[in-house]
Amino acid sequence: MKLVNDFCTKLDEIKCNYNKTEKDGKEIISIGLSGDNFSGIHFLVLFDNNTSAQIKCCICKFAEDKNLLMLQVVNQLNIQYRWTTFSALPSGIVDVSIDIEATEDTASEVLFSGLCRMHTIVDKVYPILMKAVYS
Repeated sequence: MKLVNDFCTKLDEIKCNYNKTEKDGKEIISIGLSGDNFSGIHFLVLFDNNTSAQIKCCICKFAEDKNLLMLQVVNQLNIQYRWTTFSALPSGIVDVSIDIEATEDTASEVLFSGLCRMHTIVDKVYPILMKAVYS
């Protein structure tokens, strides 16, 4: 798929390590990143077709007794960061995703920009989520 290849070329240019796999006919790129406030979070780029993809990651896990608090925190984050969607899953995981759509000519740059934006947001919200997890 041209979009996947173009995005991989962009990652190669900046010497970013990634793993490319396929599941259920969809190509997936996994990128392990760190920030000022977190380390070792895997960002997944799930490709739907030649013009769209979803970037997502699992930010943290929380205990069952923190479910209501995490839902409140996630709702506030969704209000503050409208480009991303935060979810507190019943399995005790907080994840975040962003959907990207672009033309074939601009997709790799738009995807990379989306990945950078999401990385920045995760770095900002990580301390907020950790405070809720350990409160």
